[in-house]
Amino acid sequence: MDQKGVPQGFNRLAEQKFLDLDYFQRESYVEEAERSMNIGLKGPSDKPIDHLKMRIRHELQVKDWEGAEELLAEAWTIAEGEDVHELRSMENYLKQFRGAENERNAPSEAISQTLESMRETIAEAPSSVQQLYYEAAQRGYNTLAALTTQMYNLVWCHDHGYLNGHREEMLYQASFDETEDIVEHGHRQYGLENINLDAVDDEKKADAMRPYRRTWAPTLYHMDASNGSSRACYLNELQSKNAARDYWSTLKIRNISYEKQYYLVKNVNHKIKSGMRKLQKAGVAFTLLGPPVFLN
Repeated sequence: MDQKGVPQGFNRLAEQKFLDLDYFQRESYVEEAERSMNIGLKGPSDKPIDHLKMRIRHELQVKDWEGAEELLAEAWTIAEGEDVHELRSMENYLKQFRGAENERNAPSEAISQTLESMRETIAEAPSSVQQLYYEAAQRGYNTLAALTTQMYNLVWCHDHGYLNGHREEMLYQASFDETEDIVEHGHRQYGLENINLDAVDDEKKADAMRPYRRTWAPTLYHMDASNGSSRACYLNELQSKNAARDYWSTLKIRNISYEKQYYLVKNVNHKIKSGMRKLQKAGVAFTLLGPPVFLN
């Protein structure tokens, strides 16, 4: 949680913005805030549906309505007991806030258009970050979704009082020694880990990645996206689904400004994810050049 008690990942509305909501939007906002607070205090259980619910709530907060809808459909197949009430709460939030942004009524586009749109969107990023997106997409939708979530968490930390430019720089300077210590002595189960993937040799990078098995604590990763071995190690770790990892892990891309990462989070990431879902459904790989390449 942040310094004002806001659950990790949940967007606190300013008072006037909250008052501008209609009654039903306020009701669904408050209910979801309360349920998110419970997760923030206790952490999820090992039940698959609890991890699905964390992923759904993230998609709702970043306004990826299509992604939330797909995960909700998956969650309903295994829901029971209190899960049913939580899923209804999230469906209500989706209904109330999706509004004019409803993508279900958008005209369908040919897969070649989807591919071209993704390429144009990724081109808005610096070249090293383009490569980061590309390599994430090559590993599949789950990796791309985890990457965009951890990029978003940096913005959330700035918005809710955990980070600012000065604090971030202090953590970066401290990350060299802290990462070496982690590699030598192992990871902690609790407390912040401040990890610099560029500060250790290639053969030690995998050891620097924090394993989220029963860990319920924050991790800040510093990474230069132009460092190919750091990119590969980081993305390899993201290939598996792990809601606790993505809830708590934050990525600061060192070779771009905070303002640029903010722009990518707000204007690029959701478009890439949406396109990737469409490619996946069509059985098409993401490529930077040429016509669509169908997978087997």
